[in-house]
Amino acid sequence: MPCSQCRIACSPCEPILSRRGRHRKLPLNSSFHLAALSTARDSQNREPGLIPDHRPRGKIPYVVDASNISYLIREFGSPDQTSTPIEECLNRAIRERLDQPTRQHVDSLRSSTLRRLKNEKAFDLPSQAISTVLLDVFFQNSLSALASIEKSDFMDSIQRGTVSHLLLNAVYMVATIYCPDSIINDAGFASRYIASLTFYHRAKDLYDAGHETDAIAVIQATFLLSQWWSGPLEQKDPWYWLGITTGMAQSLENHTRTLNPEIAGCGAEYDIYLSMGLDRAPHVHDNFCEIPTLTADDFQGASAPGEQVPFMISHVQLARTVFEANFLERISAWATLLPYELQFPSKNISGILTQLTYDQYQLLFLRKGPDAAQMGPGSRIFEICTRLFRMLEDLVTGGILFSVAGHVLPAVMSSLCFHIANISRGQQIRPIAEHRARFCLHILKDLQASWPIIASNGEMLDDTLLTHYQIDQLLLLPGNQKVDIPWLQAQLDYARFCSSVIVAMHSGRALFSHLQQQLLRWKTSLLPQY
Repeated sequence: MPCSQCRIACSPCEPILSRRGRHRKLPLNSSFHLAALSTARDSQNREPGLIPDHRPRGKIPYVVDASNISYLIREFGSPDQTSTPIEECLNRAIRERLDQPTRQHVDSLRSSTLRRLKNEKAFDLPSQAISTVLLDVFFQNSLSALASIEKSDFMDSIQRGTVSHLLLNAVYMVATIYCPDSIINDAGFASRYIASLTFYHRAKDLYDAGHETDAIAVIQATFLLSQWWSGPLEQKDPWYWLGITTGMAQSLENHTRTLNPEIAGCGAEYDIYLSMGLDRAPHVHDNFCEIPTLTADDFQGASAPGEQVPFMISHVQLARTVFEANFLERISAWATLLPYELQFPSKNISGILTQLTYDQYQLLFLRKGPDAAQMGPGSRIFEICTRLFRMLEDLVTGGILFSVAGHVLPAVMSSLCFHIANISRGQQIRPIAEHRARFCLHILKDLQASWPIIASNGEMLDDTLLTHYQIDQLLLLPGNQKVDIPWLQAQLDYARFCSSVIVAMHSGRALFSHLQQQLLRWKTSLLPQY
């Protein structure tokens, strides 16, 4: 019985070997070989991705539904038979269905967009000397480098002139966060903020214009752009960029047939970690997409120091336990199975970062538990914050805090909230809590030039500590000196309200911006009356 296709074509029907579910294995020198930015590696233990490389330079196009790639190739042209990239086949097929005025309008928009990008200096690059220094800083100090980019492939693409401008500007942006002030000055920028903001906007403009067609480069770049957060009113915040990273990765089926397991795993882990801090549902969930389990083999040829690899692997393993019902029990079991060099107490950087992450996850879960209000001495929250304080001291005294500041900041903010809340819990705990709070504030002030989001909360935190200090001084006055009781009560109420705002900021149980507005009204209208 001939099939329907053969009956329509009036041709004899011959049975053939089914190729359903199979993928061609092409030689490495073919145009299908993945190039540097995709960082693909042949692996006997992994099935190749669904989207092969259809570009001479090895770029991987983004397709909305990767499962229908075979249909799109059949309908709009097969790159198997020509050297034309698949996206050009698709664009040509769509263009042919447009009338002439529409084509002219599309061409005009494309030309004007390119002119705008050039006028805004989106393609401008720093001098070769500055570029070399920034790249060295990026690969030496950024944990994002270990998770997203292989140095040898990336540097080769720069030498060949095929590097993605989107990705390169994102790399420069991260480098300006960590580089010394002297490099910022040599690059011609007045401040670190201006330098980071410049490269951030160049990368953002290139992304908004759709200039980059390599999906892997877009995933890498958006993952790096999530390291920048200019302020609480920024709509394109880390959550926005991580949504693009995880969404495109899932579209490429990076989580099931992994092209770059370190990108997929670390991107998913950071998404889960940030979602817990912001009190939001993660973009990825282990029940709907497979978060890859990383091994040391996935980081072969990685640019970051080898001692950071166990940290990245354990970090992803920790994130996978979030979706379990008995999370606190599972996370405790995870901690007991850590290698010796990663267990507490540890003096190496990987061990400290691993324990910081472990404690931060505990705080994020305990803040919503029934015992969240119990944060004084003897409580689990107090013990965790004490451990965090000791590890932060080790990082500061060891002179390595700045190089890992991006990972440390959430733990500093979390513990600071609890320290400030403990200031008003009695004279016994007050000096300890105040000392630890000031230490955390000192760290934040040193880092706010690189992370502007810190400055948006700094004034409120300073006001809270200052108010507590002023109250202490008033209470220590001799008995023959009069104290304005209404003014003192207003100061006490203000301090308590500041503490409630800080706890609400961390617990996620109230809208922080709304509380900040109330705090501003309180400060400007009520306190001046006294």
